This record gives sequence, structure tokens and C-alpha cells, in this order.
Amino acid sequence: MSETTEDLEIVNPVFEEEPEPQIELPPQSSAAGEPISPTNFEYNRLNQIAYTKYKFPLPDTVDADERRFLDQVDLSKGQIKRIITKFIRLKATDPVDNKRKEYMYYFETWQAMDMFGNEVDPVTSHIEGMYHEIKVRYPIKNNMRQKEPVPNGGGTVYYIPWNRKTLDRIIKRSFGGDRETMKFVVKVSETQRAEYSYEQFANLPFIELQRIHTLPGGPDAHPYRKEDYDENGNPINSTS
Repeated sequence: MSETTEDLEIVNPVFEEEPEPQIELPPQSSAAGEPISPTNFEYNRLNQIAYTKYKFPLPDTVDADERRFLDQVDLSKGQIKRIITKFIRLKATDPVDNKRKEYMYYFETWQAMDMFGNEVDPVTSHIEGMYHEIKVRYPIKNNMRQKEPVPNGGGTVYYIPWNRKTLDRIIKRSFGGDRETMKFVVKVSETQRAEYSYEQFANLPFIELQRIHTLPGGPDAHPYRKEDYDENGNPINSTS
């Protein structure tokens, strides 16, 4: 599943932003010896559900890597390692109140063994926190609304509200939990992204991340120092 920017953004406001949303996160790995099934290997299958809930045929391309991987894995040979590689922080419009709110999603690599003890070709870009929703319409025939819907466009759904505590909890659940190997990217505008340090990404408000992006040298030239900011993350000296 590749990272894309849709013209239409749909946000599913499932969780509250403050305090930390009580999000059921996927496990960092599966237990060796357990058979793989939808009930004991939890991951973002919402791209698939977007089709199956309407009984639409599931395209071969939807979550193709994940489905191929799980078909080949033998958990008696070891656990599935889920390694987070990148976080994205962004703003999107909540259609419930039409306000811009912050969300995040992240990318995982999956590693495991097959029945012969060989490494399965890994999943390298599984996404948690985002999926593509399908909109539907009900055709009219002979002045009567038909019972079966048909696809009618769709858009991107974000379902993890931005929260520092949630970020740290997700990082700890990554296999190895090493944030030094992870990238932290902010979608500073509709067309621009920039990479930040963990300290910048985790501690600074969105507007400050945008400001740093416009400074000479960008985020790399302006490392986070706690003494440069007040308790709300606002710069004490905004000319730096």
C-alpha cells in the first residue's frame, strides 16, 4: 500500500484528542505457535472492510502485500516482527464540525519465517492510521431506488488523532522500540513534507513545525532545545 494524497479527505472522528485516545494498538509481534487468523493477528484491514461491508468484490491490489505475506507465514517457526519505520503528522478537516485537526499515521515493516524456516519476503510499507473509504450511491431504475449500492468515489480517512502520549506508546510497541531508526515527517502543507527529529516532532505544536520549515536550513538547522520554548511549545524568541 503506497502513501497517496487524495483530493478528498474524509476523517473518521472515532477517538477523542484529549486526554490520550484509548486506541487499541496492534501488537508489536505475534506469539510463536499461534495460527494466523483475523482474530489473533490484528492489523489495519480497513481498506478491505471498505469493500466487504458493501459486499463489493475485493480487488487483488488491496492490501496485496499483507495478504501474500500472511498466507506464507508459519508462526511455529517464530514470531512476526512489526518494525515501525516512519510516522506522518498532518492536519485534516473533521467533517463533523468542519474544523482542522491533527492526526498521525505510521508505516511498518513485517518480518517472519515460512514453514521451511526461510524468511518470507517482507511487507515494507504497511500503514496504520489511514485507509481509503468508499462512498456509494444507490441507482434509480424505473423511478425506484435499487437495494444494491454501487461505488461512487471515496477518500482518505485518518483515525489516530495526534497525541504525544499515543506517539510514545506506539513507538514502544514497535519490535525493538528503537526510535533512532524511525523517520518523523510532517505534512506542513498540502504539497510539502519535511523530516524532523523525534524531539521536534513530539514536542512542538504544528504551527511551530511549519515555521521551522520556512527558516534557513529548515528543521536540521534548528534543533529542539527545551529552553527555547514556553510550556505550550511556543518559541520564546521567534527570530531564531
